[in-house]
Amino acid sequence: MAINYLGKVPIPLFPDHVMETISNMYSNPSAQLAAFTRQTFLQAHEQHNKSCGIWELDQKHKQMLAELHEAQDRIIEGKPVGLPAWW
Repeated sequence: MAINYLGKVPIPLFPDHVMETISNMYSNPSAQLAAFTRQTFLQAHEQHNKSCGIWELDQKHKQMLAELHEAQDRIIEGKPVGLPAWW
């Protein structure tokens, strides 16, 4: 887009609280996972996922997928698979 047309691009003027809500949908690095046990694992992760943004959820998904592939490889190779420390 040429610089001459930049002034013609409609840019909405949202109140600050709406802009913060929208930006937190994409990235919310302040979302922290609460301490959990095996019994409270699902509840803790559900709460955490509700407060995460798309970016954090994508990063967590990639990390979990890599861990799953590592476990699958170890099983296929006949090597022991360790459980997470919290288990």
